[in-house]
Amino acid sequence: SPEGPNIGLVTYLANYARVCCEMGEYTEAIKECQVSLIQEPGFDYYLQLGRALAGDRQYQSAADHFVEAIKRNAGQTSAHINLASLLIELKDYAQAEEILNQALAVNPNCVSTLNSLGGLYNRTGSYRRALDCLNLAIDLHPKEAITHINLAETCRLLGDPELACVH
Repeated sequence: SPEGPNIGLVTYLANYARVCCEMGEYTEAIKECQVSLIQEPGFDYYLQLGRALAGDRQYQSAADHFVEAIKRNAGQTSAHINLASLLIELKDYAQAEEILNQALAVNPNCVSTLNSLGGLYNRTGSYRRALDCLNLAIDLHPKEAITHINLAETCRLLGDPELACVH
């Protein structure tokens, strides 16, 4: 419209694409986001399209869309986390760590970023670094269940099953 995008419609379509992804309907999500990007090339559509493309195993295109989402809203760490998750899946651990550290620079108290970084460190055998990230995440948000699960896994990997049981 001449007045700009209909924010309600933009939110609805981005949520619709998200639900399609959650249901494994990646083709529908991709189609919806591509059409929507023509009308409103915003952060949410690039993020959702990246998620849909990753689900459809179109990894390079997914990465490109996550990067574009980051360019459009660097303060929103969800695109960083999604890009890092994709890189971790592709075993590009160094690049994933760089992206997650960029996200922490934007928002040092983001529990999701700390969890992702802790998971990356577990995967690469840097258990003490994982422990630091996950303990900080628990300090910031003590009731976040996934953090406790990740921390228990780190304790198990460190050979401390008793501490793992506490979490």
